[in-house]
Amino acid sequence: MIFAKEKLITAIDISDGLLKVITVATNKDEKALYVLDSKELPADDKDVEKEIRSLILKNKLTKSQVYVSFPRHLVTVRSVRLPTTNEHEVRDMAELQAINYLPYAREEMVVSYTIIETTKDGYTDILLILTQRKSVDRYVEIFRGAGIPIEMIALSSEGLLNWYLGLKLDDKQPIAIIDIDRYHTHIQIVKNKKMLFSRSVSFDTVNPEQDKDALLGEIKLSFDSFMKEQHESISRIILSGSEDYTSHFSSLLADNISIPCERLEQLRNVKVKDIVNKSLHQLKVASYTYLVGTALESERLTVNLLPRDIIEKKKEETLKSELTKTIVLSLLVIIAIFGIVGKKIHDKRVYIRNIEARLKAIEPEVKRLTTLKENIELIQNQLRFEGSSIDVIRQLYTLLPGDVSLTLFEFEDKMRVLLRGTAGNLSEVFNLLPILEESPYFENVTINYATKRTSKQREFADFEIICNLH
Repeated sequence: MIFAKEKLITAIDISDGLLKVITVATNKDEKALYVLDSKELPADDKDVEKEIRSLILKNKLTKSQVYVSFPRHLVTVRSVRLPTTNEHEVRDMAELQAINYLPYAREEMVVSYTIIETTKDGYTDILLILTQRKSVDRYVEIFRGAGIPIEMIALSSEGLLNWYLGLKLDDKQPIAIIDIDRYHTHIQIVKNKKMLFSRSVSFDTVNPEQDKDALLGEIKLSFDSFMKEQHESISRIILSGSEDYTSHFSSLLADNISIPCERLEQLRNVKVKDIVNKSLHQLKVASYTYLVGTALESERLTVNLLPRDIIEKKKEETLKSELTKTIVLSLLVIIAIFGIVGKKIHDKRVYIRNIEARLKAIEPEVKRLTTLKENIELIQNQLRFEGSSIDVIRQLYTLLPGDVSLTLFEFEDKMRVLLRGTAGNLSEVFNLLPILEESPYFENVTINYATKRTSKQREFADFEIICNLH
């Protein structure tokens, strides 16, 4: 039985042929597994919607926060070093880097990242996470069709990392996590509580004999790739996932890889409510580790594959909801005050209706005044600018560093300038923004694009910047 004061966090996965659900109940500082359930995954998405709705209702999870786990094999992960430590610049550079790794237009991709390390010499190492927008849209539509609002679409690799962090192991040296599911296996390497490497390889635990040598080869290949890139060796292996198969595969690893290997149960260090005991047999045929990590440590998740437009829409809806709650609470206070002075319930309801009517009545006027205010500000800005074109050009060439050259300087209108040119590297392009912002002539400086190219064995960065005139 769940108590009213307990908070429910649910993680759902719809990959590897199973619809899997994990729910964690939190009461004060205690977390415990409350639901572990699964169903075979239907082929048709409409049937998937029905099954999701059925599992949510069956386990009484309608008030739970829902996190969707997105499978690792549907994303591309790349280690990237960026020449900045500024949070906003890291995000912008990550967006620009995306087109270098997938053959799709930017609007056809979803981009996210997680920070590995910020160096003392001003660089940020990230894992760049990329996937096709259509894959994410399918997930969004399935859960929308099921009538289940979701908090975020999390990456299964980050859920696996959270599961590992719950083990509280000493990881000053790289540790490999191998997590075996029905048709895919995670190969992940962590150090100092950070994910440094992540792969997903196909592997069929239903018919393991034909694939086990291939899986062993992929594990060795992954370890070699990591060691060449990071110049570090794997100190130990943690094996988890489908219990029926990991019990056999651990001996195969021990015979073929000379690295200490330990097989760990999926629910190690996880408190389990009695109601879940009848479902624990499901751990034998599938992996729930990444779902456990997603639900147990949802506050640690940094990778959100929900498209940015959907995230912004959710924020707007949340603000509207909070505003509605504020109005309702205010009205309740008004009702209470009138109750104290003896007003009748009928009078209170009339008062509330009058308030709502007045709010609706003034809404068009508020919109009109807001538009008028914006127009006045625009006119004031235009009237305030008194510099000549010569003054602007003189100021611009005074500010530009020596390694930056312009190929185009264009007044798009009286209050906006387009700059196009070449710099020695991308870092110099991004350094231009604060330089121009400090000028009395320029404001709202933004980069339209910044791309690298090589000419005569030397790298250059082409850019286009647009800014408003004071």
